[in-house]
Amino acid sequence: MVTAPETPLQSVAKLAPQIGPRSGDRRTGSEGTKGPIVYEFARKRVPRCTDDQPASTVWLVLQRTLGAEPTSWSDISQAPVSTPLRVFVWLRGVRWAIEQGCEEPKTE
Repeated sequence: MVTAPETPLQSVAKLAPQIGPRSGDRRTGSEGTKGPIVYEFARKRVPRCTDDQPASTVWLVLQRTLGAEPTSWSDISQAPVSTPLRVFVWLRGVRWAIEQGCEEPKTE
């Protein structure tokens, strides 16, 4: 659960759609069956809540695909306030590569 200064306590799923393109950045990812996949990234500083009370301020980092049926992912980060969005985008890509590297040996 997170909150924003101007809103009551809410889940990430409810807050995410309110963070629009004005806060984000678009990047082209891997080539899909229908062409390149375009992702939109956004971030917002929000108070993270524990037991329905604000506990610490963190970055809410969002990634979503564009199109008729968008898919979205979210991460929480305690990175410094000065961290640029491009660092979060890079880390999201590295995370995917690490997850792939951990899954591959399971099938061998």
